[in-house]
Amino acid sequence: MTDFSPFFEYGGKEMRDILDTEVPASSVGPDDFFLYVMGPYTMFDLNYVPNMERAEGDQLAPEYVDDPLFDPDNHTTGKRGSYEAALADLCSDIRSKIGARAFLATDVGIPTPATADSNEQGRTPLSQSLSFAAVSDAVIFIYSHAALNAGVGTEMGAVLSEFNLRPDWNTQEKKPRPRFRVYYTPYFSSATVNEVSTDFIIDDLDFSSRDGLLNQVEQFVVGVQRATENQGLPIWID
Repeated sequence: MTDFSPFFEYGGKEMRDILDTEVPASSVGPDDFFLYVMGPYTMFDLNYVPNMERAEGDQLAPEYVDDPLFDPDNHTTGKRGSYEAALADLCSDIRSKIGARAFLATDVGIPTPATADSNEQGRTPLSQSLSFAAVSDAVIFIYSHAALNAGVGTEMGAVLSEFNLRPDWNTQEKKPRPRFRVYYTPYFSSATVNEVSTDFIIDDLDFSSRDGLLNQVEQFVVGVQRATENQGLPIWID
């Protein structure tokens, strides 16, 4: 079983303290509820395959599938990835409307080994996700039929497995299942993701609008907060 003690700190600082410094505060709720949001960072461009067959320099304008969260006019002009920008806007809405301090992995300034300076200790994207998921009050996974989901699918399986959430394993879970939730668009289809409720006993819901997803996330956050107050639901089980 993985020794998780290194995942709770970075550079001599507690990971929760790092989140408190780098994740924007919520304007409507407590500042101590961190919601780690995992999802795809790149939209699927319908012209990708045709572009591979065209002459160099003869490119088609990107064409995207309709998605409840993604707006090509707003989410393709900055430094973030296309769907990453949409998720960042979602996190902003969660912080301002729900009260949880929602964040993406890229909101926290921990470098990867490839980008770390000589005096820094980089962490791989998966190691960062394990850290953020371990110390956060709740974790949500978001999947869209209009985005490239392979990365977040792999990370979800790794996180849930590392936290011993397979019910057929004779090991103590490390983070309570009620602190996880999966959301996906109605047309999303993946045998692995669609069966997460069976493999890991994690609740999953579909969403067809931004407001609908925000309502679902609010119900989830409130449920975790109430369970914590009433049942002493721990963030991490030693």
